[in-house]
Amino acid sequence: LMTQKIAKILVLFFCSTSLLAHEFNPAHLVIDELIENEYKVSWMYPVKNIGARAEVLFPTTCNSDNQIPIQKGKYLVEEISLLCDSSLKGQIITVNNLSVLTDALVTIKHLNGEVFEGLMNLKRPSITIPLQEQVYPTGYFTLGIDHLFSGKDHILFILGLLFLITGFLNAVDRKSTRLNSSHQ
Repeated sequence: LMTQKIAKILVLFFCSTSLLAHEFNPAHLVIDELIENEYKVSWMYPVKNIGARAEVLFPTTCNSDNQIPIQKGKYLVEEISLLCDSSLKGQIITVNNLSVLTDALVTIKHLNGEVFEGLMNLKRPSITIPLQEQVYPTGYFTLGIDHLFSGKDHILFILGLLFLITGFLNAVDRKSTRLNSSHQ
């Protein structure tokens, strides 16, 4: 029984060495409402990217003043001043040129304290800002789930965790069974 467990661990180890992992490095769009309908925007995009740099498209009711992007660590950071005719609530923001490996996390902090968090990717490059505050923001959760199930290395990791957990639970169950039988 113990040799089977060791064999399983060795198989997992040697299989995992042939898999290539990639760095998870999403873009991040942070929008802060300073005064009514006036926003400070930070667009942070990974320096290491496949293809053209992604571009944020704001609603046509907004005028933007973009600064030249500056490299800060792993990101190109572009500061943008945004002046809109009306609130961003109910409006659509789009990001062009997202790559297969780069999703864009969106965080919008409204003047009244409401916070919206969402996710854009190659399949869904646009996002509609909801009119009402989200009770349960799910953007980051779905990003994590999608990421875990997107590659062999991630699936192997999940199987390894399940193996460890079930092995641990079986050991606890066997010890409690022995304890109960010895006290009868």
